[in-house]
Amino acid sequence: MKDLLDQLVEQSRMVGANESLVLWGGGNNSVKTTATDLLGNPIPVMLIKSSGSDMKTITPKQFPAVRLDYIAPLRKRESDMTDEEMVDYLARCLLDPGGARPSIETLLHAFLPPNAVLHT
Repeated sequence: MKDLLDQLVEQSRMVGANESLVLWGGGNNSVKTTATDLLGNPIPVMLIKSSGSDMKTITPKQFPAVRLDYIAPLRKRESDMTDEEMVDYLARCLLDPGGARPSIETLLHAFLPPNAVLHT
């Protein structure tokens, strides 16, 4: 997963450095992969840019891994979530409980079919 994370950081910095593509460090990117839990079991995760991170200067720690197996059930949820409820829920989906806060666009990236997403 480290190689994939390094590629994601490099991609972010390259796009973020081009001021004709990105305004105020904005944009977002993510990649879906597999990690292992504390017991060594494979789990689907998504590395996504953390909330408020600048693409031009982003570091690996600013790409928290969120568990896709925890996020997937939200797609079938029939009632709306407030922004506060969603932020709280996403914090519980972190592979590393002390990790950076995932982007508010986490659900959008998780529900899109491609394994990798980049937008400005």
